[in-house]
Amino acid sequence: MPHMLTRAAATTTYYAVSRTMQYLQDIPPHPTKSLFILQFPTTHADIIESFRSYIKDMCASAKASRKEGDTAPEPKVVAVIDSIVSNPGALLPWKEMVAICREHGVWSVVDAAHSIGQELDINLSDSKPDFWISVSTPRSHPRFECSNYGHSIPSGEPSNARTPITELSQMAVC
Repeated sequence: MPHMLTRAAATTTYYAVSRTMQYLQDIPPHPTKSLFILQFPTTHADIIESFRSYIKDMCASAKASRKEGDTAPEPKVVAVIDSIVSNPGALLPWKEMVAICREHGVWSVVDAAHSIGQELDINLSDSKPDFWISVSTPRSHPRFECSNYGHSIPSGEPSNARTPITELSQMAVC
């Protein structure tokens, strides 16, 4: 399994998700966490431009962290993206942010807990996030969608499997 870097959480990331990222940072292999500053009021165009620059810098930083002659796999950058920010209740341009991640080889994890019932015409085949997590059942069980575009899933489960959080922590994906 490649060494992972958990990166790119926003200042607006839901508290429980942020704390999960902190937990993953505290356990082996101790991925690092970086914060994408997102302040409102703003525009989708500004968010996209800032995010593109941020991801580019994170990828450069990950590559620069490798020492010459290092035989370990290249660090993996993972971005945790909110679909709708709970406070102030704003829809983020998550589809465009996922596309930016894909351009740079960054895994995208979309926290879509607020999307079901709030966002119309969600088509994951078009946006192609690597991971998309939402609460969409009457008993509030998390729905986990994994696009699996060539990624190996540690559990060996099919790409559309509901994967427990313990298996996700093995990938250092939050």
